[in-house]
Amino acid sequence: MIYGYTNVHTMWGLWIIVISLCLVSAIYDLTERRIPNILTLPAWGAGLLFAGIHAGPEGLFISFAASIVAALPYLILFLFAGGGAGDVKLMAAVGAWVGFPGTLFVLAGVSLAAVVFALAWSLAHRQVGRVAGNLKLIGLSAATLALGKASRRDAAMMLPEGSAMVAMPYGVAIFLGVLASAAGVWLWAR
Repeated sequence: MIYGYTNVHTMWGLWIIVISLCLVSAIYDLTERRIPNILTLPAWGAGLLFAGIHAGPEGLFISFAASIVAALPYLILFLFAGGGAGDVKLMAAVGAWVGFPGTLFVLAGVSLAAVVFALAWSLAHRQVGRVAGNLKLIGLSAATLALGKASRRDAAMMLPEGSAMVAMPYGVAIFLGVLASAAGVWLWAR
């Protein structure tokens, strides 16, 4: 249930909007290697507006909170590990539309899809060793920061340099993860 909607058509309509947005974003990311603001920012605003109109101030608050929760991991990746700003804004838009618990499904789905897609991308581009090394450094940096064993600055210094990172169109992973999430929500709702 999203924002207290019990109408299954409304709920699936929201997912169709999100899946469509992510498909267009994935195509842009594959072809242009970026996700344009003209897609993400209006989608984020429309998600907030929809929630506010259909569920009042509480829906607007939930939509905004979900957009922050959905975007935060990607903001961290953008700031510390060379992630894309378009990914951050796309995830904020997705969170605004799907609210809670949809955002939690999306974060899990996109995380799993990203790992699978990164492995497939690195295999296709013959860079598995480089990607594995980078993932190890990123995981070590995150773990030491989370455990309080290093300052944010020290953890950032553990990260691989931007030139060592393998760039991939993360919009594809987001699209695949959103598809998986929609399937998860469908199974959950049954």
